[in-house]
Amino acid sequence: MDDISKARNEKIVLYLVGIVSLIVIQLINSLVVTLFNFESGLIQSTITCDNTFLGVLAIIIQLAILPAIFEELLFRGVMLDGAKKYGSKFAIIFTSLAFGLFHSNPEQILGATLMGMVFSFITLKTGDIRVAMLLHFTNNLFSTFAF
Repeated sequence: MDDISKARNEKIVLYLVGIVSLIVIQLINSLVVTLFNFESGLIQSTITCDNTFLGVLAIIIQLAILPAIFEELLFRGVMLDGAKKYGSKFAIIFTSLAFGLFHSNPEQILGATLMGMVFSFITLKTGDIRVAMLLHFTNNLFSTFAF
């Protein structure tokens, strides 16, 4: 197996591990939200659309595609890249806390922080932000249609 195939296989495995991690994080986050009686519905979107293909596509673009691209560029692209000169552990913790606080409501802070750790670890491990973007998109897409 050549180096390109090995790198691709590693990214696929890390994506699948990331999906399992996101499911576990969502379960943990749901448990914490329930235990601390956070107001239900804080993370519900106020964006509405027609039940048409274009309306659903607009929601997917606004809530899943754009955040996955731009939040990953900011937190894993700019911040993680800048913070890694202080060590990988610091970079992961710092950018993950910033990512969690960026989401700013009690229902999302813990989950987003933990997800940020997964996204940061995978970005550092693969040297490729696209895997984190895909994981972020997958999480946001599921979250968009789960509520």
